[in-house]
Amino acid sequence: MKDFNFMPVLSMKQNAIISTGTVMAIIVMVLVLAVAIIYPYYHTSVLEQQLADIQQQIDSAGASNAAQKVLASKLEKQMAIIDDINKSKVPYSEAEARMMLLVPDGIVISDISYSGTDVKFSGTAPDVASIISFMEALDTSGYYVNNTFDNIDGGQQAGIYSFDISTHIESKD
Repeated sequence: MKDFNFMPVLSMKQNAIISTGTVMAIIVMVLVLAVAIIYPYYHTSVLEQQLADIQQQIDSAGASNAAQKVLASKLEKQMAIIDDINKSKVPYSEAEARMMLLVPDGIVISDISYSGTDVKFSGTAPDVASIISFMEALDTSGYYVNNTFDNIDGGQQAGIYSFDISTHIESKD
């Protein structure tokens, strides 16, 4: 009996070429598959970074908007103070000038704050008698009314007293 082999006989060189081609095809397919798997993750991370940048811009705009609201609120308060001044016809410069004429020797005014025609003086004095003298001068000035001590403190240093006085500016028409 005769044996028939219908498979073509390949030489070793041809067998190596097929093997190299097959290996190359597998490598190309693996690379394509790797890119197909990795690219969506890369693209997603890029999109996430862009979203983070946009969120940061939104937050910055929100902070800017909040800062504008704070400034607008302060501006409204200042406008209300200006309206109060215009109604009472008492300029702050005149109020401060009159107050400085009433300050006895030794008293140092460190802060003056206004809320409409209400004024708060803060300062220091060498003794309580000087503070009382200043308070009496305010009372008898006819320009400042409803004078009250908010605070008198002996302080940390001997011979220095800090004080806060609240008053109201009386309009002189």
